[in-house]
Order: sequence, then structure tokens, then C-alpha cells
Amino acid sequence: MRLGIFGGTFDPPHIGHLIIGEFAVGALGLDKLLIVPNSEPLLKNTSEHSSPEHRAAMTRLAIAHNPKFEFSDIEIARTGASYTIDTIREIKRRMNPEALFVIIGADNLDLFPKWHEIGAVLNESRVVVCDRLGGHSHIPQDILQRVQILDSPIVEISSTSIRERIRRGESIRYFVPNEVGTYITNNHLYEQ
Repeated sequence: MRLGIFGGTFDPPHIGHLIIGEFAVGALGLDKLLIVPNSEPLLKNTSEHSSPEHRAAMTRLAIAHNPKFEFSDIEIARTGASYTIDTIREIKRRMNPEALFVIIGADNLDLFPKWHEIGAVLNESRVVVCDRLGGHSHIPQDILQRVQILDSPIVEISSTSIRERIRRGESIRYFVPNEVGTYITNNHLYEQ
């Protein structure tokens, strides 16, 4: 099985996430893409984020209609800090894929040199960066040579901008799947 891992905060999951995931499935010939919300974003400010339970529920709703996408609570269920290398090793143990890809957006490539056990991540999986813009000269060459840059569609939507729109009382229609928008409204997320 050719298996992808697409992790992130997903707070909230939005159309850009879904487009990147769908593109990666097709471009890499993946049999399955695991969508893995993290327990707590280690390299981001956590003060403005919703609970892992809300993020898990929204992520499940966002991917429910795509048979190639599969939700995984592997990081949310793990206690304490959760690192990508731990997720890679656990998924390899559980699923034994013939090929394992870690899908990241271009924004995460900037943080990639700070990841825990980056050498092991690069050795134990194929890291694929979805980006068409390039301009990664600030990333160390030894890292850039070991990742695959996938010329992918870029949708300029971020979870941060969606949360800000909600705080300002602006519409998020078409930014997130309808079911996610309804969940956000019903649970009064991001209003403060």
C-alpha cells in the first residue's frame, strides 16, 4: 500500500487542506491518505486554538465524503508531546505500508528544520512539500535535497484567517466544507 500522512492543526480544516490532500493522492498514486490532527501544535501558539476534540470532529466532517481520506486520532490519543517521527513509526508498525509519504504544505517547510528527529523523519518516510511558489533558499540544502517538491495548486486560505473572519462576524462560506461551517456555528467556535 502507498500511504500518505497529512498532519496539522486543522483548526479549522478548510478547502485548501482538502485540495492539497486530493492533489497529493493523485500525484503520488496513494492508496490512502491519513489525515492526522495533532494533539497540540508544538511549533505554534496554542492559546487561540480549539480543543483536540473539536478539531477531530471538524476533520472527520471535512473528509467524510472522500474514500481515499482516512481520519486518524493517533496523535490526539497520544499523551504528552506528539512528534511526527513517533507517528511514522506507529503507522509503519500498524499498517506496514510499502511506501510512506509525509505530506506538508510550503508553510510547514519553513518550520521543518526545527522538527524533532528530522533526520529520522527523512530516513523513514518520503517528505513531500506541496508548493508551486518555490523560493526556499533559506532552507538548508541538505534538507532540500531530501524532500520532494510537488508543483501543486495553492489556495491562499489559512485557518488563522478563517478564525479571524469568524471573530469579525464575516462569512466563511466556501472557505470550509458546509458541515464544518455548521459545526463551528453550532459550537460557537472562534467567536471570541
